[in-house]
Amino acid sequence: MTPPFEELLSACGPEVVELGPAADAAALRARARALGWRFVELDGNAMKDKPALMEEFAKKLSLPDYFGRNWDALGDCLSDPEVFGGETGCLLALSGPAPAELETLRSVLVDCARFWREQSPPKAFKAVLLP
Repeated sequence: MTPPFEELLSACGPEVVELGPAADAAALRARARALGWRFVELDGNAMKDKPALMEEFAKKLSLPDYFGRNWDALGDCLSDPEVFGGETGCLLALSGPAPAELETLRSVLVDCARFWREQSPPKAFKAVLLP
């Protein structure tokens, strides 16, 4: 069962959520933007292996040139206020097939969400997996 938007986008909601086939990326984008959040849609078709996954994140999030394209570097960049920007939250939507190394990616995203939740002021960081 897909949680309602308010639960999904709440500070205490889950950091990474798998949504069912009825999920609507456009509705998620509109709701996230209405809350003043950054919305980034990542293409699972482009993330067939780890290098391609890192490239998709680098491209879609405009990560800095020094991004090392490894898990630690991804976590560092996603936890960097210069990269994150001035938004009150960030919603990453991964659409299409599951990306490479999904469990490692999920762990990095959860760690980043916890990091941002502990900042002052806290910021929301969520990821949704769309079919």
